[in-house]
Amino acid sequence: MEFLVALATGVVTKLGESLVAPITNQFAYIIRYKRNVKNLESQRKELEGKKLGVQATVDADKRNSHQIASNVEGWLCKVDTIENELQGFYEDDEQVKNKYLNLVSCYSLSKRAKKLSNDIIRLKEEKFEIISYPKPPPRLGSRFLNGTSIKSFQTRESIMCEVIDKLKDEDVNRISICGMGGVGKTTFVKEVIKILEADKSFDEVVMAVVSQTPDCRKIQGQIADAIGLKLDKETDQGRALQLHDRLKNIDSVLIVLDDVWTDLDFESIGIPSTSCKILFTSRIQDVCIKMKSQRNFTVSVLSRDESWDLFNETIGVNLAEKPDIHDIAKEIANQCRGLPIAIVTIAKALANKEKHAWEDALEQLRNSSVESFPEMQTSVFSCIELSYNFLGGEEKFFLFLCSLLPEDFDIPIEVLFRHGVGLGMFKGIDALWKVRNRVHTIVDRLKECFMLLDSNVEECVKMHDVVRDTIASIAAKYHHHLECYSSAISLIFEKKTELPHVSNCQKLKLLQVSSKGKESVPENFFQGMNKLMVLSLQNVLIQSMPSTLSALDNIHTLRLEACNVGDISIIGQKLMKLEILSFAKSSIKVLPLEIGQLTLLRLLDLTECNHLIQISATVLASLSRLEELYLRVRNFPSKESNHILFELQCLSHQLKVLEFAFIMVDEYLPKDLIFKNVVRFWVYVGDSSTISHGLVPRGYLHPNVLTLNNTYYSYIKKSVTIQHFLQRVEILSLDDIKNLKCVISDLDEEGFPLLKNLIIESCNNLEYAADSCDDHCVFPQVQSISLRNLENLKAIICHVAHHLCQKVEFSACQCFGSLQVLKIEYCKSLKTIFTLLFPRRTTSLAKLQCLHVVESHGIECIVSINTIKVDDSIIVFSNLVELKLQELPNLTAFIKTSIMHQHHSPYKVQESNTLLENFIEHDQEFLGEDMSIGSALFESNSLQLFPKLEKILLRACSSLNIVFDMKPSQLEDQHVDNAAFFAQLKELELSWLNNLNHIWGSVPSNIQGFHKLKSIKVANCDSLKYIFTPSIVRALTQLEKLVIQSCMSLEKFVGNEQGQHVETLVFVQLESLTLKDLPQLVNFGANSYMILWPAMKSLCIDGCPLLKASNVCVQEENFNVISNSTTTHDVGTTTSMEDSPSLRFLQCCFGGTKELLVSNSKAKALKMEEGVVDAKEINFFNEMGGSPMPILEHVIIKGWDSLDVLFHLKQSEDSNNTIVVNCLVKLMTMQLPSSPLGVIAFNNITLLSLEACHRLRYICSYSIAKLLVKLQEIKVSNCKVVEQLFQSEEHEICVDYLEWPSLKRISVINCSMLEVVISKVEEGKINSFIITSFAQLQSLTLTHLPNVISFCNNTFLENGHGNEYFKQDHERASSSEEERNTRLDAPLINGFQFPNLRHIAIMGCNKMSCLFSPSTSKSLVHLQVLEICGCGDIEEIVSFEDTNKVMSVISNKFVFHNLQHLKLENLPKLKAFCKGSYDFDFPLLHEVFLKNCHMMEIFSCGSSYTPKLDKVTMEIGNVAKNIWMGDLNATMPLCKGMLTFQSSETLRWIKQHSWALRYLTKEKELTIEGFQRLLNLVPSNVMHLFQNLNQLTIKDCDSLVEVFESQGIIMMNKKEVTNYELQSMSLQHLPKLTHIWRFHGGVLGFKKLRVLKVEHCGSLCSLFSPSMAKTLVQLWHLRVHNCHMMEEIIEESSSSSSSNEDKIIVFPLLNKLELRHLTNFKCFSSQRNLDIELPSCEEMVIEKCPNMTSFCYGDVKTPKLLQIYKGSYEYVDLMVDLNATIHCANKNFKVPQQTLERSRFIEQDHHLLDYLRSQTELFVEDSETLLHCVPFNMFHRFQHIKQLKVRECGSIVEIFESKSNGDDDDDDEGYCCTKTFYNYNMQELHLYALPKLMHIWRENHGRILTFGNLRKLKIGFCGGLKSLLSPSIARGLSQLQEFSVHECEELEKIISDEESIHNVKIIEFPSLQWLTLYQLPSLGCFCSSSYHFELPSCHDIIIKECPKIEACCKGITKTFQN
Repeated sequence: MEFLVALATGVVTKLGESLVAPITNQFAYIIRYKRNVKNLESQRKELEGKKLGVQATVDADKRNSHQIASNVEGWLCKVDTIENELQGFYEDDEQVKNKYLNLVSCYSLSKRAKKLSNDIIRLKEEKFEIISYPKPPPRLGSRFLNGTSIKSFQTRESIMCEVIDKLKDEDVNRISICGMGGVGKTTFVKEVIKILEADKSFDEVVMAVVSQTPDCRKIQGQIADAIGLKLDKETDQGRALQLHDRLKNIDSVLIVLDDVWTDLDFESIGIPSTSCKILFTSRIQDVCIKMKSQRNFTVSVLSRDESWDLFNETIGVNLAEKPDIHDIAKEIANQCRGLPIAIVTIAKALANKEKHAWEDALEQLRNSSVESFPEMQTSVFSCIELSYNFLGGEEKFFLFLCSLLPEDFDIPIEVLFRHGVGLGMFKGIDALWKVRNRVHTIVDRLKECFMLLDSNVEECVKMHDVVRDTIASIAAKYHHHLECYSSAISLIFEKKTELPHVSNCQKLKLLQVSSKGKESVPENFFQGMNKLMVLSLQNVLIQSMPSTLSALDNIHTLRLEACNVGDISIIGQKLMKLEILSFAKSSIKVLPLEIGQLTLLRLLDLTECNHLIQISATVLASLSRLEELYLRVRNFPSKESNHILFELQCLSHQLKVLEFAFIMVDEYLPKDLIFKNVVRFWVYVGDSSTISHGLVPRGYLHPNVLTLNNTYYSYIKKSVTIQHFLQRVEILSLDDIKNLKCVISDLDEEGFPLLKNLIIESCNNLEYAADSCDDHCVFPQVQSISLRNLENLKAIICHVAHHLCQKVEFSACQCFGSLQVLKIEYCKSLKTIFTLLFPRRTTSLAKLQCLHVVESHGIECIVSINTIKVDDSIIVFSNLVELKLQELPNLTAFIKTSIMHQHHSPYKVQESNTLLENFIEHDQEFLGEDMSIGSALFESNSLQLFPKLEKILLRACSSLNIVFDMKPSQLEDQHVDNAAFFAQLKELELSWLNNLNHIWGSVPSNIQGFHKLKSIKVANCDSLKYIFTPSIVRALTQLEKLVIQSCMSLEKFVGNEQGQHVETLVFVQLESLTLKDLPQLVNFGANSYMILWPAMKSLCIDGCPLLKASNVCVQEENFNVISNSTTTHDVGTTTSMEDSPSLRFLQCCFGGTKELLVSNSKAKALKMEEGVVDAKEINFFNEMGGSPMPILEHVIIKGWDSLDVLFHLKQSEDSNNTIVVNCLVKLMTMQLPSSPLGVIAFNNITLLSLEACHRLRYICSYSIAKLLVKLQEIKVSNCKVVEQLFQSEEHEICVDYLEWPSLKRISVINCSMLEVVISKVEEGKINSFIITSFAQLQSLTLTHLPNVISFCNNTFLENGHGNEYFKQDHERASSSEEERNTRLDAPLINGFQFPNLRHIAIMGCNKMSCLFSPSTSKSLVHLQVLEICGCGDIEEIVSFEDTNKVMSVISNKFVFHNLQHLKLENLPKLKAFCKGSYDFDFPLLHEVFLKNCHMMEIFSCGSSYTPKLDKVTMEIGNVAKNIWMGDLNATMPLCKGMLTFQSSETLRWIKQHSWALRYLTKEKELTIEGFQRLLNLVPSNVMHLFQNLNQLTIKDCDSLVEVFESQGIIMMNKKEVTNYELQSMSLQHLPKLTHIWRFHGGVLGFKKLRVLKVEHCGSLCSLFSPSMAKTLVQLWHLRVHNCHMMEEIIEESSSSSSSNEDKIIVFPLLNKLELRHLTNFKCFSSQRNLDIELPSCEEMVIEKCPNMTSFCYGDVKTPKLLQIYKGSYEYVDLMVDLNATIHCANKNFKVPQQTLERSRFIEQDHHLLDYLRSQTELFVEDSETLLHCVPFNMFHRFQHIKQLKVRECGSIVEIFESKSNGDDDDDDEGYCCTKTFYNYNMQELHLYALPKLMHIWRENHGRILTFGNLRKLKIGFCGGLKSLLSPSIARGLSQLQEFSVHECEELEKIISDEESIHNVKIIEFPSLQWLTLYQLPSLGCFCSSSYHFELPSCHDIIIKECPKIEACCKGITKTFQN
């Protein structure tokens, strides 16, 4: 007990002690109250003093922009807090003092005072080491003003991303941005800086402006300031070292150098070149290269849309709301041509300006005159002028030349070159081709500086309009310094206009004129231009050269291109200084002899002078300084080509550039025609029928081209000229080369070392492109090979067969080393493309990028490998990008490997892959065994061979079963990484693969290849059951576009995969899906998984009738879903419905889950039928954002027969409803009826298109329709049962206001049940009234809607802006809805406003009585096109309403401000546009078309104002007429008159109708078409009414017999002449027309008729009488076509007048005469002794007129006609006269030759005799019966012939017939005793392929033939000849220069032994230069007699393959030259 008492006492003591101290302290506050308060006041004053000092220092430092230390700012904040507390304390203390002071208040105040004192003491004791410090530099991006984000421009966004990626790449240190001045480079890099700083990609980002003259110290200062470095060194080197050290210490720094003009020395600036990343901008690409930029990006100008966006944003107001200037503003933005600096400058200048200022600005911009824009001068032009000043003199000169041309002009560089040469710019360069290279180099530099831009036209450039205007401005400013510019004039006319008179041009040096419409050049046009050096005329008419042209003797360059040119001889006579002369594309026909006088001419261009038929002799040979000749001419006569070849021999040593077509009429070209100095050539060799096909336009720097067409291989081999070209050719085209078997061995054994492009077509004998490549390199530089239509091609390379024991390795690495493109088409014998023997890894195809194999039916594989072992070293297509295999029915694999087994070879198989081992295990060893299994294109062992393949196209390869076969077992055995499978493949197209079962076969579950595949198209693969497997879907992470069509067996989209459980499949990037014509497609996949499409934008379903809906779950992230199959669980949530969206599920055809019902936040319940929602699925949806198609934009459905509703809304109480609605998307909710529906799944849809959905009832409900906020277009067509597009669904609370803010187009077509387009008031629904807005609608099309009665039943009331009338309209609609719904006479569109509607088309709406109400008409302010067709009940367009009701709010005047086109067609009840007394204004209406509106008698009861309308096109039936009677009301009655017009047999009645008389007297053009009852057109009683017609067209009038009625004239005995103004008459398809005018009688005059065309008038026998023909003095063109009864043009006169005037008819102006397909036509006129004169006729066509043997029976004169066109590109040159020419053309000289043995019939045919007299060349060929070419009785007829060619005549035995037998003996009487000499003028004799020829000529009967002028004698393939010449004839060949004999098997001697007269034993050929004897196996000697031969000029003797020859002669042969 004591112990406890002691313990208690101790505890109490201690407790008391611990409690006493605190209590004492508390009492101390009371006791020391005043002391504490006083102490607080003292401390406060001290603190206040310290604060004042600190604050003063802080303020001073802030004024110096220093940063205050954070502890100082914190201290000041604490002081402020203490002061606030002190203020409160003193206030409380004052209140306590004024009241009763008790202990409690004393305690409280004293304690607060003590605490505040302690706080103040602590604040006073704080010390500051530093109060402030200089601020760090601000982030660079923060300095840039907020402007238009460059990333908003699509053209810049992709570049932006690339630049940022490269800057983040550790391997890239230097990047450059290039572009022209003002394009936005600086803005671009600023945006880059902002993004990088936001991402914190760099520790520091600095920027320095370099400018045109770099200042090193300034650049250093800008960088130093940006990183806060103070440079205190004096020298540049010291500062550089300082900067360098500072930058080196920053971990990552980006230095941006803006506006760099020259390469910079980074070391001298102080920029570390390795540790810093450098981004710089420049206007010069070459600077970027010099500064070692690792990647250069070019910033181009903005697109049109981007330009408009920038312009609109800079203006600051929405210009769409200002329709008066909107279009002007758009054109101004376009004029800036995408240059941002110009766009911004002009936009700022025009902001807040009135319309007149905008119009003035546009006009100045169009005229390139912007003087009133000082902003343009100071900003835009100065920017471009900087670049200009940086250029050299040559660059400036060519810029000025470019600025002479119009805006947006494609400037040919060749024109710059030719003008520069003409102006003497390059006198120091000796060759034109070097000058051309120099000019291209200058242009390249200008493009690198962006002063010139690339063009889409080859070898052309463009100049930006702003640059052009700047150069023009500089020229105007400094014109006295720019003589070349001030002395140049360029007149480029874009419209047809007369050429202006150019005066005061004494200093003019360059003049270029280009016309639009072949305008004539005035006679005095060149007057006063004596200093002109360059003249360029394009597309002008120069019938005769102006005399003033002769004064232009200083011209160096003359370009007359695309001109109609007459005589040009004055050019050669006067313009002696010409260096460049071009007639390209002009119509010259003859190059006259005078052109040869231009001895200084260096370039002659005759490109595409397709009318050229003659180049005068010696012209080309006389051009001694000619360097370049361009002679690409189609249809150039072959006879001209021959002499050109000989003249080219004179130029062959000096020509540097040549383009020419050699027509091969002989077997080879001249031997010495070798162009050793040619640098560039384009040569086309072939026959005349095919050579023109190879003539294609190309640039002047195009590679060297050689095209060989339709000739023999032997010819090519013999031609030294062609062989020379083959050695240097770069593009070689071989077409139809006969007997060519191998390109290399036959043409160039060296392997074509320079060839880059090889094209071979239709060479049917070709077997190989190259022989074995083992020994040497072939085609080393070839980049492209095209093989087409080669029937016998066996292989590209012929491999030599080696024995198996030989160790041979394929050496193709030497062949095709540069091959990039290989295309093979129509090579049916080819079985494989590449054959590899004993393979090793080869690089021969390492560069191959494109491989096309098309329609080569023999192809079995692409690569065939024959080997004794198989390893991994096979061919790799390492760069193949595109593969196209089409119509290869036998193709079974890409690579086939055949193995040659060991028991056939001494070698053992030491290595084998798994595939080979499998073969051996199954005892399948045989030689050449195929290792491929099945028919998979790509086997598993070849999937890695295509690392860069991007595109695969397979079409009609019917043997393929699988495309990609990926056998997992083989892949594992070969250790293949499947991520490398087609890693770059982007596009896959499969079509017409009838046996294709799988695209991907045996897909491993971990497949990772194909991940870049973006587009797949599968079509017409009828064996496919499905497209994908789940594993492939997971691999296709970048698939964007998928098209599947016409696969008849396709059942589902994604097939099952065995052994795998799949829950969800996602097409992550798929944007477009098209399903078309898939009759068996039921769903997209199995029900075990769902499919999501988060990126889907476009969906098209067409022709999938069995497609059914399935389910996809969509869940918002604010909800938790827990569900099972049997119960409904509560879902707890704390979020109200107003704060979070409701939970939704979408049921659609894109997925496989079962139907789900989910509660919203209030219902808190979830129910699922037949399944469980997997939690993983729900989480996945949360990540995806809540929708399987969240950005779907386009929905296109076609032919989905089972579709009921597109989007279906289903309420929760309907969940047990058994009715199944098939839809695309189903929405279900358990929300309360009053809850608003919030769905976000459709807010990106812009297009809804439904076609041929025959069960579709409507699209969706109003609730869903309201969600389509971005919908722009609705298209519904051929949906039979749809009654309206939108309707309220059951239990749906209808939306009271339906608005589509983006809807622009509505199109509803062929919906027969449709009654109301938009909404239909349903019976019993009081609250179903919908107010609809169409504020943005631009186009409305309603077609073939027979039951439609209303566009929309409800009236739109404009919110807040409606006027009184619209309110009344709305009230009337609301009060009598039922009555209005039954009114059929109500307007189709009633009461709605369409402020932006531009196009309305209403067709086939038969229940419509009128279209618009007056209120709607008032709103159509932007309507441009109104078309109403086929509406049977419509009576007026604008309804007439009682004006008493509406006049108070509506004016009786309607203004359609923008209506331009009005079409009213097939409206039988239409009476007027408006029957009311309204006035109509159409200020822009210029086109009105009326067809079959014959009840329309007036336009409106009021007036109409149409200032731009000058015609109304009316059509009744097939008759269309342009009619205008002054105004619309006066014109409308002609609708009914046109109907009467068409149904009449005669038009005599028009005399009684004033409207007809008024119309016909004014009409200038009349077209009569489809009048089926009309007998004659112009009645005799009103013939004068048609006098004013200028143009008359009559066609398809089956009953018309006569155009101008003649019977009435005869009856009236009319004598006065009716003169017509008719200029053109066309008669077409008038089967019963017998006369145009039957009895002319001088009463009709057609003196102004210029064009007469008669076509398909089968009953016409002639056109006009002689008297009528004489009146046609202005007839210019006469065409008669396909009139099968036509016999003559001018009928035979019945009068017997014999006066001279009646014996001649002159058509003085007839220029063109066409007679085509006239089967019975005999002649132009059959009247005897009637002469025809056609003095102006230059073009005549006589085609398929088989019975025409002469033009007329009298004389005919055609002085200007040179040839006749016979059709099919065949021309006949004019002979002695036209009659003889036509006779010979139709009675072909070949025809009798081919059927007769002798040619003596010529003697009896005077036409052929005339023909022979006029011809100097004679060709005889292809005759199998002719025995002699020249009959003995006609030797004198052939003496003038200069060239005789006889070939391929199988029966000819003699050329010149000797003694005749039989009945012709008498004719030769008297010749036996006398000698008759025939001196022939023949220069060339060619005899070829005459197998029975025995003699050329045998002396007989005293006739002696001499050939003293013969220069060329060629004989070949004449097997019957034994000798050629008699000694007497040989002695007379004094001019013979070339003598060639080849392949005459029986030839024994050249000169026969028949010598009986002369004793002289010497034969001399004084002029013979070339002697060739080739393949003459029987030739023993030149002559067997003892003759002496002398060949003093011979320098080339070739004797080859003549084994029996002993000596040239038994005597002595003297040759003095060789």
